[in-house]
Amino acid sequence: TTNGAAAIFYLDGNHLLSYSNGQYIGLNSSDWTFESVGSNDISEITFTAIANAGVYNIKSADRWLHSSDTYLNRCSNNTCGAAHNWVVTEVTALPVTIGSVGYSTFYAPVAVAIPDGVTAYRAVINGEYIDLHAFEGTIPAGQAVILQGTANTYNFTITADVEFTGENHLLGTTKKIATSSVSNPYTLQTDSNAATGVVMRRYTGENINGFKMYMSISDA
Repeated sequence: TTNGAAAIFYLDGNHLLSYSNGQYIGLNSSDWTFESVGSNDISEITFTAIANAGVYNIKSADRWLHSSDTYLNRCSNNTCGAAHNWVVTEVTALPVTIGSVGYSTFYAPVAVAIPDGVTAYRAVINGEYIDLHAFEGTIPAGQAVILQGTANTYNFTITADVEFTGENHLLGTTKKIATSSVSNPYTLQTDSNAATGVVMRRYTGENINGFKMYMSISDA
């Protein structure tokens, strides 16, 4: 079965990026934490394979990732046995939840197959309008999309990339980024007064979440 979003991490160089929140694993003075882009506590991670296939010790500097009951801890040695042993498996699909409004957004650095029951749209700015065009079968790597479907969690299977030669004015990020780093950021937002229940509106929040779509409309 496919692991939930909280169990999926993307190895970005030698840093671990969480799929569930777009933040990096970091090690501050006392604990393992989630850190946003720019933090000094983002950790360089090393993996050491142990006897059992697929099992690793995970280390940053002189601290090992240690499981203690229901939370993560750090330890200055790796003599705690199974508490230091982490199962690392290949992720074959990325789960995406579409809520009750029937829309969501998505971005990934890999190509994924569009599951049954979901339509994935790219967008092209056309004067005062935004034209939506559906991808067929596969979302190419690095293409942000608007998703439409019945409320559910869908598994987007990672697949071979396909060539994309069209236009797509939707942008995406794997990392949680500061809104201030984007010129005139727009995101898909719920609006009970809209016919579809969602609108594309200027975003005023502090951060744009990782693995999500946004737009930068320079003449807004």
